[in-house]
Amino acid sequence: MRATSPPGPRVTPQGWTHRLVAALAAAVAVLCGLLAAGASPAAAASTFDMRSTWTVKIYLGSNFNNTQYWRITGGDPASGSYTGDTGTAATGSTFGTLTATVNGLSFNMSNPYTGGGYTATFTGTVAGDGLSMNGTWVDNGGQSGTITATRTSV
Repeated sequence: MRATSPPGPRVTPQGWTHRLVAALAAAVAVLCGLLAAGASPAAAASTFDMRSTWTVKIYLGSNFNNTQYWRITGGDPASGSYTGDTGTAATGSTFGTLTATVNGLSFNMSNPYTGGGYTATFTGTVAGDGLSMNGTWVDNGGQSGTITATRTSV
């Protein structure tokens, strides 16, 4: 038996190239349309909602320094902006304010203490399950270290 071509028009290598180029052009056109309509690749990734009370272990260098409680009560996951306060207990004992931004699972936070003069800045990553965070901190006095945080309430 002799092999035969399948029924239908034969497509030359140049024909496949033209089809591939046409398909890529269509995909680019769709993407451009989505971007023009206000969609963005970043919008597809959800922003982590960090509103909660967090128990935060602060390390100065490699030595444990203190435990703080971040009480993040304001904010919006869609914008990734949050506000709250810090304290020495899960409730009350406030010693500073928090302003945070979250992009995906990455966060940046500023923590100016009440009374002025001292500010700590935190940068880190939230675990995929949303129950813990790890990161680094630096203050306006040149000290730095690491943090580990655990979500204690939602």
